[in-house]
Amino acid sequence: MVLHVAPLEQTEAARGSWAVETDALGAIVTTRGRRCAYIRLRIVLPLAVLGLVALLVAVAAVHRTQVQLHDRHLTDRATLLAHSISFGAQTAIVLKSFQAWVGRLADEPGVQMLVVTAGDPPRVIAGSTPEWLGLPVGQLPPEVRDCLAHTGSAGANGAVRRYECGATLTWSVPVDVLPVLAGGSQGTAGTLLVRLDDTATGLPPITPLPPMVIAVLATVAVATVAVDSLLKRVVLEPAQAIEHHVTRLKQVEDELTRAARLDKLTGLPNRSLFLDRLQHAITRAHRAPDHTYAVMFLDFDRFKIINDSLGHNVGDALLVAIAQRLRDNVRAVDSVSAHTEGHTHARLGGDEFVVLLDDIQTVEEATAVAERLLETLAKPYMLGKHEVYSTASIGIVVGDLSYELAEDVIRDADTAMYESKRLGRCRYTVFDASMRERVQRRHRLENELRRAIGTPQLSLTYEPVVSVSNGEFVAVEALMRWRHPADGLVDASEFIALAEESDLIVMLGEWALREACRQFMQWQEELGTMAPHKVSINVSRRQFNQHDLPELVDRVLRATGIPPACVQLELTEDTFVSDIRAAVEAMRAIKQLGVELAIDGFGTGTSSFASLHEFPVDVLKIHRSMLNGIDASKDVASLIHGLAVMVKNMGIDMVAEGVETPAQLIALQELGCEYAQGFLFARPLTPDEVRTFASRSVGMTCSTRGAVAYAHQWNERLTVFHDMGPASGAQ
Repeated sequence: MVLHVAPLEQTEAARGSWAVETDALGAIVTTRGRRCAYIRLRIVLPLAVLGLVALLVAVAAVHRTQVQLHDRHLTDRATLLAHSISFGAQTAIVLKSFQAWVGRLADEPGVQMLVVTAGDPPRVIAGSTPEWLGLPVGQLPPEVRDCLAHTGSAGANGAVRRYECGATLTWSVPVDVLPVLAGGSQGTAGTLLVRLDDTATGLPPITPLPPMVIAVLATVAVATVAVDSLLKRVVLEPAQAIEHHVTRLKQVEDELTRAARLDKLTGLPNRSLFLDRLQHAITRAHRAPDHTYAVMFLDFDRFKIINDSLGHNVGDALLVAIAQRLRDNVRAVDSVSAHTEGHTHARLGGDEFVVLLDDIQTVEEATAVAERLLETLAKPYMLGKHEVYSTASIGIVVGDLSYELAEDVIRDADTAMYESKRLGRCRYTVFDASMRERVQRRHRLENELRRAIGTPQLSLTYEPVVSVSNGEFVAVEALMRWRHPADGLVDASEFIALAEESDLIVMLGEWALREACRQFMQWQEELGTMAPHKVSINVSRRQFNQHDLPELVDRVLRATGIPPACVQLELTEDTFVSDIRAAVEAMRAIKQLGVELAIDGFGTGTSSFASLHEFPVDVLKIHRSMLNGIDASKDVASLIHGLAVMVKNMGIDMVAEGVETPAQLIALQELGCEYAQGFLFARPLTPDEVRTFASRSVGMTCSTRGAVAYAHQWNERLTVFHDMGPASGAQ
């Protein structure tokens, strides 16, 4: 993934444009939301009221029409029945036949009829209902009596009158009753009462008004909900979606703003913000020559070891803790500056931090800050269950008028930081112009070393390991050598350090392992019993942390045919000291292949005698610095003797590195150290010189007269051998 960083002015302009656009869009969405609420009040509510009124008017009209049709039908039916009964009454001869005829008419559904004479007292002469027929006048139903009271005398022109008797419609029809029907009286008038029960007939129905009103209200409610739902889907939901989108865009804008200015892990200003502030300091220095600033570039010496061995989570926690200490201590040392608000500390990436001291007066003020930071940052960090140490190397640049760009200041501070690492780490260095040339050389050599892998420029030399007790040539340690076509022989400490800082060390380590095993097998064929018994190859920290290292070693063993017991892998203590448990597991995986393991450079200050028993190692190689004063200091001699006894009891062989004088050899023999290597025996040899060394070491045995004679014998032998001109090389 490629991250494009725009110039600050473009970034600020783009961010300002983005903010204006999102704010405008947010205002539009807010206005639209208000309009949606206004539309719902101005459209949905009036539509609901208008629909309700219209439907109520329609309901009233329908109900009125139903009533009119119902009444008209009943009136027409009653009139027809009345005429029929009147005609029948006038033509009937006997009461019995009249009553029978009335009964036939009354068989129609919903018809009830009663013929009452107008005599005094009136009497019922015919009827179709039990409760009417044959009842005395005083026992007539109330509606009949009421109807008779309004009917008047017979012969009222045959008019049909309508009466509402309770919930029933009753019509009265005046008829002339024949004398024989009236009991013999002449001219007796009678009244025919007809009552129609509309529930039993097929009359037009009348829907009750309350259910119709309820139906209208329900219809209006449903229509209102439908219109409101339509408005919500068409207007409100899109508006809400846009509003949610704008809110999310604002959140993204805020996140981008923070990401563009602050480091996500530590919360410190990132490169962009730091360069911005540094550029302001540079501009101010050009405008006001009395204004001075300084930049400190910090890199943590053991961060990669911790990150690789304990995991990225612990590495991230360490970075957060470092950032917090920087915050606290930049505040603590603000007194060194007249304007404390100008100080800035930032993280550029990885384990690289920078501090901008603004408006300082002298270089000493910047170095005082660096000293305090070194002291604070060197203290242990408790990260969960892990206690880790990570010192800092600091490069300091004091600004002057020669700087125009912030990037140039950072570059030179970085250069000074690398100089601190080269000089021993956990220190600060003030930049000078000569450092830039060395950095340029480092970059050039790194590129050229990458191209040199697999070419004759790279080769291996071999330093012999001999038995202190009998002088036997037992092993060789493979050392890498780079002969540059233009620069000649490059010091191993220089190009190995370059490779350690990149992925080149992994490729170099694999090449060295294959080449050393191949050369060892060639010596076995050529020298037979005179050949060295073992070959030792250094494994870098980065290579040891590769999960596929056991598979790589197994492939090389199979490809070269070398016996696993003849291969010895050397590990430095900083490879595993940060996480002993993980290192032990990795060692055991390698040991299962049958190869030997050695701890190289033991006694360099990070050694732990208490944890030595935990490592499944076969050889302990003590550093050359432990031999200083071995022939004159009782304390040093006691330390070497105690270590030799301890490792021997643990079943571990001890090899002394860097033996250069006969006195050191005598002391090692007396103190019980079994093996040694160094310039006293031979400098690193080419493969051909190894053959010569092996042939001349035959018959060299320890003198029975003691260590002094033995040492002198070695010295005489080495004088002869060195006169032959053995190859010298970087160790």
